[in-house]
Amino acid sequence: MTTRPVSDREVQAFKRFVTLLPREKDPVLLVLKGHLLVEEQLRLLIDERVVKPQAVAAAQLECFHVICLAEAFCANEAPEYLWDVLRKLNKLRNDIAHKIELPGLQDRIENITSLVERNSVFAEGGIGTIESDPMQKFDLALWVLFCTVSGLVERPSAAVLELLPNG
Repeated sequence: MTTRPVSDREVQAFKRFVTLLPREKDPVLLVLKGHLLVEEQLRLLIDERVVKPQAVAAAQLECFHVICLAEAFCANEAPEYLWDVLRKLNKLRNDIAHKIELPGLQDRIENITSLVERNSVFAEGGIGTIESDPMQKFDLALWVLFCTVSGLVERPSAAVLELLPNG
């Protein structure tokens, strides 16, 4: 795994994530706030990749569209599982927003966590073997998703790199 320096923006984004993600482990609040924090990074990613971010903002895209657009911009730069998991998180957030009680909430949270565990640093670093409660693991899965998207924000797209001399 290649490492790159972490930017000041990424450090500030991480501090914001740690500050705003709830510590009481209420599953609904974790889904809602975790989703918002990841969506914020997705929108920054798109703003970095387009010539006129104001035009995208004026379109008032829903998060599903933002995820699809981000995937279109950088599918080759991100792990393949990322886009499916982000769509699942978005669907879960939408379902929570429209139902006072959501049957199967814990199962869906565990499904998202499991996908991240199998396909990310969980699997690479053995983090998935840590015995912890499901909400702690979900919290970590949200952090992995957040960091993965945040890491794409300032990285030049592969398409741009191909156009550069020695690219």
